[in-house]
Amino acid sequence: MRISDHIIPAALFTVGLGLVSAFGFEGSGGQNSNAAPTVGVDVMPRTSAVTAPALAPPNVAVPTLAVPNMPGNNSGTMRVPAPAPSRSIGPVPLPGPSHAMTAAEAFRTGMQLLQAGDAKGGVSALEYAAEHGHPIAQWKLGRMFADGDQVGRDEARAFRFFQELVENHSDDSLGTPQSRYVANAFVTLGGYYLAGIANSSIKANPQRARDLFAYAASYLGDAAAQYRLGQMLLEGHGGPKDPWQAARWLKLSADKGYYPAQALPQHLDGPVVLQVWVARDGTVRDVKLIRGYFALGRAAFDAVRQWRFKPYGPNGRPIDFQTVVTVNFKYPG
Repeated sequence: MRISDHIIPAALFTVGLGLVSAFGFEGSGGQNSNAAPTVGVDVMPRTSAVTAPALAPPNVAVPTLAVPNMPGNNSGTMRVPAPAPSRSIGPVPLPGPSHAMTAAEAFRTGMQLLQAGDAKGGVSALEYAAEHGHPIAQWKLGRMFADGDQVGRDEARAFRFFQELVENHSDDSLGTPQSRYVANAFVTLGGYYLAGIANSSIKANPQRARDLFAYAASYLGDAAAQYRLGQMLLEGHGGPKDPWQAARWLKLSADKGYYPAQALPQHLDGPVVLQVWVARDGTVRDVKLIRGYFALGRAAFDAVRQWRFKPYGPNGRPIDFQTVVTVNFKYPG
């Protein structure tokens, strides 16, 4: 049983939507990133090739739709790695035909192995799919290493998977199977650049974080990115302060149902107490609001449903159990 306290920042904005237009365009995809997208074994990527836009030069004001530079790429254009040579999975035997697996087959196999509890085999298959350009396999591995889900937590390794996904799919059209995952990768990379990653070459770079949020907010229409960009504009973090544009981005995010943005005008904060039912495999089966604001409770539901517990029972055997979780929302000021 564990009780976790999470601090989710919020910021007040009072300027109306119609006073000024935001820079760039806000996108029409209606992406709602309250929670990271879920992955099923039947998700198939788009197979046609895309051309990534040129990167913005470092330390320059954010252009409307320029994709920010990634670490190790100062050439001014995105690095598109050559496809890896076809090979078999290697160390982990996988069920299926004797011929070399396609990226889609390896992704499907990896997800099935993870669901069966074979983390080693699942990761090996997903890595094969990721090496062969499967975008959702890249995202899934990034999330696993970012969250410590069935693997040891390794944010630097997670960063590399998200970076590869962003570099190769930043200009994918909205509505493609991988567009939500690409948007989530942008937001996650932006979060890493806000604080940096300890014991790695990834240092805090608020300007680059703001660039990433701006691209995902405008081109991909991602609600979480619009919220994060609005906060940075409101606070003048990573660039000039601009409360007018901040109001527009925060309003767009709230209109798409992003709960932190919806809570801002009401100054909602405080603890949200949840009853959580956990299955023996560690996944969250159900969540019930015990105490707290309903608007904040919905955001807490989305967060807690992504958690993975390590249940233990008599003789060390896992069992179903219930626990109480408190998520703290704090309004600054």
